[in-house]
Amino acid sequence: MLKKIFYYGRENNKKTVLSIFLLVIAIFCQTATFLFVYQIIDKIIKNASISLPFLLICASGILISLILQTIFYKKGLDLSHEAAYGTLMNLRISLQGKLEKLPLGMIESKGIGTLKKVFVDDIDSLELLLAHGIPEGISNLLGIIVIYVFLVFTNWKLALLSAITIPLGMIAVMLMYSIG
Repeated sequence: MLKKIFYYGRENNKKTVLSIFLLVIAIFCQTATFLFVYQIIDKIIKNASISLPFLLICASGILISLILQTIFYKKGLDLSHEAAYGTLMNLRISLQGKLEKLPLGMIESKGIGTLKKVFVDDIDSLELLLAHGIPEGISNLLGIIVIYVFLVFTNWKLALLSAITIPLGMIAVMLMYSIG
Protein backbone atom coordinates (compact mmCIF):
# COMPACT_ATOMS: atom_id res chain seq x y z
CA MET A 1 0.00 0.00 0.00
CA LEU A 2 2.80 2.45 0.87
CA LYS A 3 4.47 1.76 -2.47
CA LYS A 4 1.25 2.80 -4.21
CA ILE A 5 0.94 5.93 -2.06
CA PHE A 6 4.53 6.93 -2.78
CA TYR A 7 3.80 6.43 -6.47
CA TYR A 8 1.24 9.23 -6.18
CA GLY A 9 3.73 11.28 -4.17
CA ARG A 10 6.25 11.51 -7.02
CA GLU A 11 7.73 15.01 -6.61
CA ASN A 12 6.63 15.17 -2.98
CA ASN A 13 8.68 12.13 -1.93
CA LYS A 14 11.83 14.30 -1.80
CA LYS A 15 10.10 16.55 0.71
CA THR A 16 9.16 13.51 2.78
CA VAL A 17 12.76 12.29 2.83
CA LEU A 18 14.01 15.78 3.73
CA SER A 19 11.41 16.04 6.50
CA ILE A 20 12.59 12.71 7.92
CA PHE A 21 16.18 13.98 7.83
CA LEU A 22 15.23 17.22 9.62
CA LEU A 23 13.20 15.34 12.23
CA VAL A 24 16.16 13.03 12.88
CA ILE A 25 18.36 16.10 13.43
CA ALA A 26 15.70 17.42 15.83
CA ILE A 27 15.87 14.14 17.75
CA PHE A 28 19.68 14.43 17.95
CA CYS A 29 19.32 17.99 19.26
CA GLN A 30 16.82 16.78 21.84
CA THR A 31 19.22 14.00 22.86
CA ALA A 32 22.03 16.54 23.22
CA THR A 33 20.16 18.16 26.10
CA PHE A 34 20.42 14.90 28.01
CA LEU A 35 24.16 14.80 27.34
CA PHE A 36 24.59 18.20 28.99
CA VAL A 37 22.49 17.15 31.97
CA TYR A 38 24.52 13.93 32.15
CA GLN A 39 27.72 15.98 32.42
CA ILE A 40 26.32 17.83 35.43
CA ILE A 41 24.99 14.69 37.13
CA ASP A 42 28.28 12.88 36.49
CA LYS A 43 30.19 15.61 38.35
CA ILE A 44 27.69 15.50 41.23
CA ILE A 45 27.99 11.71 41.55
CA LYS A 46 31.80 11.86 41.50
CA ASN A 47 31.78 14.66 44.14
CA ALA A 48 33.77 16.85 41.76
CA SER A 49 33.59 20.59 42.10
CA ILE A 50 31.15 22.29 39.78
CA SER A 51 32.15 25.76 38.69
CA LEU A 52 29.81 28.49 37.59
CA PRO A 53 31.35 28.69 34.07
CA PHE A 54 30.80 24.92 33.68
CA LEU A 55 27.13 25.28 34.68
CA LEU A 56 26.70 28.24 32.32
CA ILE A 57 28.21 26.25 29.44
CA CYS A 58 25.89 23.32 30.16
CA ALA A 59 22.85 25.57 30.53
CA SER A 60 23.73 27.36 27.28
CA GLY A 61 24.18 24.00 25.55
CA ILE A 62 20.77 22.87 26.79
CA LEU A 63 19.13 26.10 25.64
CA ILE A 64 20.79 26.02 22.21
CA SER A 65 19.92 22.32 21.78
CA LEU A 66 16.26 22.95 22.62
CA ILE A 67 16.06 25.93 20.27
CA LEU A 68 17.64 23.95 17.43
CA GLN A 69 15.36 21.00 18.20
CA THR A 70 12.31 23.25 17.91
CA ILE A 71 13.49 24.80 14.63
CA PHE A 72 14.33 21.49 12.96
CA TYR A 73 11.15 19.82 14.26
CA LYS A 74 8.92 22.63 12.98
CA LYS A 75 10.60 22.72 9.56
CA GLY A 76 10.48 18.92 9.27
CA LEU A 77 6.80 18.87 10.19
CA ASP A 78 6.03 21.67 7.72
CA LEU A 79 7.75 19.74 4.92
CA SER A 80 5.98 16.50 5.82
CA HIS A 81 2.61 18.28 5.67
CA GLU A 82 3.45 19.88 2.31
CA ALA A 83 4.42 16.48 0.95
CA ALA A 84 1.32 14.82 2.39
CA TYR A 85 -1.08 17.38 0.95
CA GLY A 86 0.67 17.24 -2.43
CA THR A 87 0.39 13.46 -2.45
CA LEU A 88 -3.28 13.61 -1.50
CA MET A 89 -3.87 16.13 -4.29
CA ASN A 90 -2.22 13.80 -6.82
CA LEU A 91 -4.32 10.92 -5.51
CA ARG A 92 -7.54 12.93 -5.92
CA ILE A 93 -6.57 14.02 -9.44
CA SER A 94 -5.87 10.42 -10.41
CA LEU A 95 -9.16 9.29 -8.90
CA GLN A 96 -10.95 12.07 -10.78
CA GLY A 97 -9.42 10.88 -14.05
CA LYS A 98 -10.64 7.34 -13.41
CA LEU A 99 -14.08 8.63 -12.44
CA GLU A 100 -14.38 10.61 -15.68
CA LYS A 101 -13.87 7.41 -17.70
CA LEU A 102 -16.70 5.53 -15.95
CA PRO A 103 -20.18 5.40 -17.50
CA LEU A 104 -22.63 7.94 -16.07
CA GLY A 105 -25.02 5.18 -14.97
CA MET A 106 -22.35 3.59 -12.78
CA ILE A 107 -21.53 6.96 -11.17
CA GLU A 108 -25.22 7.65 -10.48
CA SER A 109 -25.69 4.19 -8.97
CA LYS A 110 -22.87 4.84 -6.47
CA GLY A 111 -24.54 7.96 -5.12
CA ILE A 112 -23.09 11.31 -4.15
CA GLY A 113 -22.49 10.21 -0.55
CA THR A 114 -20.27 7.32 -1.57
CA LEU A 115 -18.25 9.50 -3.92
CA LYS A 116 -17.87 12.21 -1.27
CA LYS A 117 -16.70 9.59 1.22
CA VAL A 118 -14.05 8.31 -1.19
CA PHE A 119 -12.83 11.76 -2.34
CA VAL A 120 -12.89 13.47 1.04
CA ASP A 121 -12.98 11.08 3.98
CA ASP A 122 -11.02 8.09 2.70
CA ILE A 123 -8.25 10.15 1.13
CA ASP A 124 -8.06 12.51 4.14
CA SER A 125 -7.55 9.53 6.42
CA LEU A 126 -4.15 9.04 4.75
CA GLU A 127 -3.00 12.51 5.86
CA LEU A 128 -2.20 11.36 9.39
CA LEU A 129 -0.02 8.54 8.08
CA LEU A 130 1.78 10.66 5.48
CA ALA A 131 2.28 13.82 7.54
CA HIS A 132 2.97 12.28 10.95
CA GLY A 133 3.19 8.51 10.97
CA ILE A 134 5.99 7.95 8.50
CA PRO A 135 8.30 10.94 9.17
CA GLU A 136 7.86 11.10 12.94
CA GLY A 137 7.77 7.34 13.33
CA ILE A 138 11.09 6.84 11.57
CA SER A 139 12.78 9.75 13.35
CA ASN A 140 11.54 8.69 16.79
CA LEU A 141 12.67 5.12 16.17
CA LEU A 142 16.13 6.39 15.24
CA GLY A 143 16.12 8.58 18.34
CA ILE A 144 15.45 5.58 20.57
CA ILE A 145 18.26 3.67 18.89
CA VAL A 146 20.68 6.58 19.40
CA ILE A 147 19.79 6.83 23.09
CA TYR A 148 20.31 3.10 23.61
CA VAL A 149 23.66 3.21 21.82
CA PHE A 150 24.67 6.15 24.02
CA LEU A 151 23.60 4.19 27.10
CA VAL A 152 25.63 1.16 26.02
CA PHE A 153 28.77 3.30 25.78
CA THR A 154 28.19 5.12 29.07
CA ASN A 155 26.84 2.32 31.27
CA TRP A 156 26.02 -1.06 29.72
CA LYS A 157 24.20 -2.23 32.87
CA LEU A 158 21.84 0.72 32.71
CA ALA A 159 21.35 0.07 28.99
CA LEU A 160 20.45 -3.54 29.69
CA LEU A 161 18.03 -2.50 32.40
CA SER A 162 16.49 0.11 30.10
CA ALA A 163 16.10 -2.46 27.31
CA ILE A 164 13.54 -4.27 29.48
CA THR A 165 11.11 -1.45 28.74
CA ILE A 166 10.94 -2.45 25.05
CA PRO A 167 9.09 -5.77 25.52
CA LEU A 168 6.98 -4.24 28.30
CA GLY A 169 5.99 -1.38 25.98
CA MET A 170 5.21 -3.80 23.17
CA ILE A 171 2.97 -5.83 25.49
CA ALA A 172 1.13 -2.66 26.54
CA VAL A 173 0.62 -1.59 22.92
CA MET A 174 -0.61 -5.05 21.88
CA LEU A 175 -3.07 -5.09 24.80
CA MET A 176 -4.28 -1.63 23.84
CA TYR A 177 -4.88 -2.66 20.22
CA SER A 178 -6.61 -5.89 21.24
CA ILE A 179 -8.99 -4.01 23.53
CA GLY A 180 -9.66 -1.07 21.20
